[in-house]
Amino acid sequence: MGAGFNWDGQLGVPRKEVSKPVQVPIPEDERIIKMECGYRHSVFLTSSGKVYACGYNHDGECNTKKDNLIQTPTLMRNSKKRITNIICGGFQTILVGRMLYCMILTV
Repeated sequence: MGAGFNWDGQLGVPRKEVSKPVQVPIPEDERIIKMECGYRHSVFLTSSGKVYACGYNHDGECNTKKDNLIQTPTLMRNSKKRITNIICGGFQTILVGRMLYCMILTV
C-alpha cells in the first residue's frame, strides 16, 4: 500500500496526491518480497524474480519501453534473468541476479 506525494507516479497509481493508503496494482498472481524507492521512482521484486517499476523514467530508472512517467507498476526489461535483489539510489536502479549478474540503470 502507498500514500503521499505522487507527482511522478511513484506510488503506482494515476493520482497526484494520495491522502489515504491505497493498494498498489501489482498482478494478483505475484507476491512482492522487496520494495525499493529512489527519488522519484519505486521498484518491486516478486518471489518469481520479476521486477516491476513505476514513477519517473526520464533517465531510464524504470527500464521500460515507455518514456518519462510510468503511473502504474510495469514489468521491467531485465534480460530474462531471475533477479534476486534490487537496490535503488536517487536516480539509479540496480538489479542483481544469480551468477553475479548485475544490471545498473543510471544516467
